[in-house]
Amino acid sequence: RCARHALVVKKQWLDKIVAGEKAWEIRGCATKRRGWIHFAESKAGGKLVGRARLVDCIPIPKQTFSKHVRQHCVARVSEIPYKRIFAWVLENAERFSKPYVYKHRPGTVIWVSV
Repeated sequence: RCARHALVVKKQWLDKIVAGEKAWEIRGCATKRRGWIHFAESKAGGKLVGRARLVDCIPIPKQTFSKHVRQHCVARVSEIPYKRIFAWVLENAERFSKPYVYKHRPGTVIWVSV
């Protein structure tokens, strides 16, 4: 494993990311983190299922959100619960051939140390 942190992502979005169908992970806050990250499947009890390079973080105005559906796979901006929208830009995403187990600390919802 090459990263020290894992981003916790819901299964429906995680599957699209590691399949190469989704290049932007939508979040309600910015991140300064860059480089290789792992993906932890939300509510999966401590499984790392893939990795990608986090290369950028860009604010997305609500009025232009629908122009980028190919990158983020969210059909309508009304589905986004955040006041401000940020796209965490991912490259070289891949699924691990078998998941790695890690200890998921209670209360961690965005980043976990691995």
